[in-house]
Amino acid sequence: MVVLPVGTETLLLPTTDYMKRFTGEDHKPSTSDLSALFDQYDKDGNGTLDHVEVGCFWRDVFEQHTGMSEAQKNEAVTNAVEDTFELYDDIQHDGKIDKDEFLLHFQGAVFPSFPT
Repeated sequence: MVVLPVGTETLLLPTTDYMKRFTGEDHKPSTSDLSALFDQYDKDGNGTLDHVEVGCFWRDVFEQHTGMSEAQKNEAVTNAVEDTFELYDDIQHDGKIDKDEFLLHFQGAVFPSFPT
């Protein structure tokens, strides 16, 4: 579980090894893989990713780094979620990441590929 502060609330996010199949240069996700990734994390099926869903995505990415402590993973996830909304919510500007924004920004990504 990861702790994700969202506004005045703190949420506990479950982790999975779903992203493991996309880790490293040899396992870059294709466009169809990215579309499936988006659908995997769009838990409510509304066609957008909110802060919690993006947090689950990043948590699974960072989960692959066994050299990071839980505190480091929690901080990395929190920062990645903030960066994702700051940098990637650029089509609709609605506080959610839609599939077009997700595909646009993760096309050609190598996971783990962390926002700076």
